[in-house]
Amino acid sequence: MRNNYTNIPNNIGKDNTIKGFEQYQNIGFGTNSTVYHAMVGFFTNRGFEETAAELISETIITQAKQDSYNPMQILDTLRGLDQVEVSGIVAEILNFNRFKSSSLGYSPYYETYPEVARNIIP
Repeated sequence: MRNNYTNIPNNIGKDNTIKGFEQYQNIGFGTNSTVYHAMVGFFTNRGFEETAAELISETIITQAKQDSYNPMQILDTLRGLDQVEVSGIVAEILNFNRFKSSSLGYSPYYETYPEVARNIIP
């Protein structure tokens, strides 16, 4: 049997829409603010925008609480990585928490070799 994944809700109504917006950015993830601000600061120092850093931090803390894991240990693990590796891991974390009908990704940079580039005629 084939499963179809969608991010479109089954029943769209005014009450469901209002309820969805009330829960947006009002998630209580049961941790102190120092952990949250430490994560936001980490991601903003790595080149993420403020809003993106906040949403990534919420996602990581929420997932860590569901898995009974300390969010600061995740942050300590990410400290040893460079900016490109952090971006890749963040994309994987966000894809894990998204609907299966959409995903985030990035394109790797391919370096062309001079031997190959000289054979290409524009």
